[in-house]
Amino acid sequence: MSELDDPTTLFDEGGGLAAHHPSAVDGPFLVAPSLADELNTIRLPLLPIACWRLNAARFEFDSSLVRPQAEAEIKQLATLVAANPGAPASLFGHADPVGDDEYNKALSGRRARSVFGLLTRDAAIWEHLYSDPHPGDRWGVKSIQRMLAAVPSGTGEPYYLGAVDGVQGSQTNEAIRRFQSEHGLASDGVAGAKTRAALFLAYMEAVAGTFVMSRGDFLGRDAAGGKASLQGCSEFNPVRLLTKSENDNPTNLEDRNTKNATNRRAMLYLFRPGTTFDPSRWPCPLTTEPSVGCRAQFWADGDARRKPGAVERSYRVTRDTFACRFYDAMARFSPCEGVVLRNIRLRLFDNLSRPLPEAPFLARFNGKEVRDTADGAGFVFLQKVVPPATIELKWRPKPADDDPLKDDPDEALLHFGLSVFVTAGDHATDEAVRRRLHNLGFNAAPSLKENVEAFQVHYGLPVTGEPADIEAELVVIHDTANPKPFEPDDGSASPDNGP
Repeated sequence: MSELDDPTTLFDEGGGLAAHHPSAVDGPFLVAPSLADELNTIRLPLLPIACWRLNAARFEFDSSLVRPQAEAEIKQLATLVAANPGAPASLFGHADPVGDDEYNKALSGRRARSVFGLLTRDAAIWEHLYSDPHPGDRWGVKSIQRMLAAVPSGTGEPYYLGAVDGVQGSQTNEAIRRFQSEHGLASDGVAGAKTRAALFLAYMEAVAGTFVMSRGDFLGRDAAGGKASLQGCSEFNPVRLLTKSENDNPTNLEDRNTKNATNRRAMLYLFRPGTTFDPSRWPCPLTTEPSVGCRAQFWADGDARRKPGAVERSYRVTRDTFACRFYDAMARFSPCEGVVLRNIRLRLFDNLSRPLPEAPFLARFNGKEVRDTADGAGFVFLQKVVPPATIELKWRPKPADDDPLKDDPDEALLHFGLSVFVTAGDHATDEAVRRRLHNLGFNAAPSLKENVEAFQVHYGLPVTGEPADIEAELVVIHDTANPKPFEPDDGSASPDNGP
């Protein structure tokens, strides 16, 4: 089992991710012929086409304030939105399963409002979060310090260089004065409403750059209270449920908080371009409303689904931890919530089907780029690939030591290329076997049986040509961080087919 097959590691690290959902099948549609002026109406389900996740690590501790480090995830969102023009969004905040439902409903809603305010540059939303604190979400002086420490002054340095400790000292006062002076405000060292409004906008720009979304980019558009555009889901949809003993152990608070971090997240879904929805029919309550509206959307066993039990459960594995059936339908095939990340192992060959040890390569997938060299057997190992994905791979043979271009990263020098397709499907299908064989270089024969036989010969397995006979071995070699040991040779034992 690879480390990413372990649900305890899923989403525990990093600031978040952005990904496309598996493509929905559009048709064929079977309709009856009309005899007059009747029209056949087709109503497509409200299913997301892409997702963006912002993890707990990108929020201030005990606050809904988005940290400056979220800049990386905002760039991912900008790329995702640009790739899906006209796709409306909806934002969901989630809390962990500690505390009561109403307390967490408010917390998760504040987190959603914070992200929404950032994306739409709505300083008024942040002012409300600042001036109306919640027991589990207090911005205060610490948030002012955090923003002043991230916003560049006229000299290029941050306004505040001290500790972000929530203590209003002389250094904080002086930083506020400098900010006020450079923004045409009364320089009194007090972060009043006008100063906060200017600081909020300056900080938003520091975190999100030029990327801005309008209310019209969201499903609810200008609906009152952000209906259909943003909502708080309380603790109703945990992606990870600890055991009851872990959850109830009063001496285990720090460890429990760490493990529950994966549940504290903000999720944004993009829907089909042109999708519209009547906000008055949107089932989720407003972020400021109680959770009774959420409960109306529960599965019949919703409370049991989200309750800790004798064993730890994760949504990715058991698919039974989300109480809300409305949200569950959107998340079921979401790489940001429910589809396992893949470890992909590929092998690089030349045009004579010979493995290329230590070959420099470039891989692009999920909006990121990896430049590295293959190992001594020509294998490339790519981690945390979010399916469905296409990996664009380019490489060249290992250059000689006296090659003047040996260290040149120019992509034009990488003259071999391959598109590798990664799906979210189970490995126990002939198509999955075919794709894995393709990615490992066993793809030149016209039939799956012959490619299976080539794989079996290459790895010293009984030659049967049956996909089921190589499934376990193939998954280990292709997917995991600890594949079957393989001794490189001079090429005579390489597959008879091409890369």
